[in-house]
Amino acid sequence: MSDENQNTTYADDIARIEEIIDKLRQNDCDIDKMLEYVTEASALLEKCQQKLDTTGAKIQKALMNLDTNAKSNP
Repeated sequence: MSDENQNTTYADDIARIEEIIDKLRQNDCDIDKMLEYVTEASALLEKCQQKLDTTGAKIQKALMNLDTNAKSNP
């Protein structure tokens, strides 16, 4: 994955994946670019999954902290 994709938002990454899918669906998709498109989309999907996993874990931790604080401060 290139450096320019390292600091993009989740929404930007999803939008780029959608652009790639649109290109792949075109009848005149450049066969020489197909591997490049699929490789980029695969890397972006992995990055998005990591963001989802990280965000989910942080949300769970925050909810546990809220629950703990609520129980200790009735």
